[in-house]
Amino acid sequence: MYKLFFSRFRLTTKLLAMVLVLTVYGMIPAVIPVTVVNAATGYYVSYSDGNDNNDGLSPSTPWKTLAKASSISYTAGDTLYLKRGDSWNETLSINGDGTPSSPITVTAYGSGLRPCIYGNDADNSKCIVLNSAQGVKISDIEMGYAMYGIYVFADPAVRQTFEGFDFQNCYFHHIRNLNWDVGRPEGQAICFYRNVTDGPSVTVPNFKNITVKNCFSDTCDMFIGHVNIGAAQYRGCNIYENVLVTECTVIHGSFTQIVQAHAKKYNITNCMFAYNVPRKLYPSGTTDIISAWCDGEPTLQNDITDHINRIFLYK
Repeated sequence: MYKLFFSRFRLTTKLLAMVLVLTVYGMIPAVIPVTVVNAATGYYVSYSDGNDNNDGLSPSTPWKTLAKASSISYTAGDTLYLKRGDSWNETLSINGDGTPSSPITVTAYGSGLRPCIYGNDADNSKCIVLNSAQGVKISDIEMGYAMYGIYVFADPAVRQTFEGFDFQNCYFHHIRNLNWDVGRPEGQAICFYRNVTDGPSVTVPNFKNITVKNCFSDTCDMFIGHVNIGAAQYRGCNIYENVLVTECTVIHGSFTQIVQAHAKKYNITNCMFAYNVPRKLYPSGTTDIISAWCDGEPTLQNDITDHINRIFLYK
């Protein structure tokens, strides 16, 4: 037994000596570099169970208000969970950047109905604001009684191109501008806002890689629109690039539902538009899709409308 022990000891000693020699002569690096990746963080918010003095890091210690959730800067891979069955009458602002492969995610947790964010029909009210953020995924959220559902605010002073937006399984309703008059924007379930009016000087897409999938819009002035992206002054400019709107249902709208314009590769497929008629604010009528000034032919496939001439194409 002692012979076996000393035999193993001598072998181990020789191996250690060999490693030491190889390290000294540079054949084995003395320190192996290790990349440390910060773990993504999950944050929880519950109006019914939460307290803003909690750490917000688990379903048992959630924050209460969206104001608290709006006070931090999120990073790639972070997820903000809103409790199902709860509702808030305030705006959620997302600050920070994700990436297309590791987005900042806003979604639901728990069981029951989607979490709801409402705007009380206030003028210029917004449910969710992406504050010059990119790489954001929003899913399984209900938004209503506001002028805007998801408001993508883009300031070119931060960057020229904002990319990576994924909106899925959301329910928008009663997104309206109740104080609408000529020259003011319509209520929009999803709004892209450029904080500049620069006309033909636009040389790069401002919004890129956008997916809107399996969303439901009911009683919204518009489904997908924009502000500060005019008509004629942006002719020939690709404000959007790589947009896919698919498997969405849009009903009871009162204005143009999608403006498929100033874009390269803007595809609308497998969507249904029904019962979209003007209310008293829009006596001239409605159009489900206006397609204009796109780079190449825009794609419209397998879309269903309930009235002839509901898709209007012009260049």
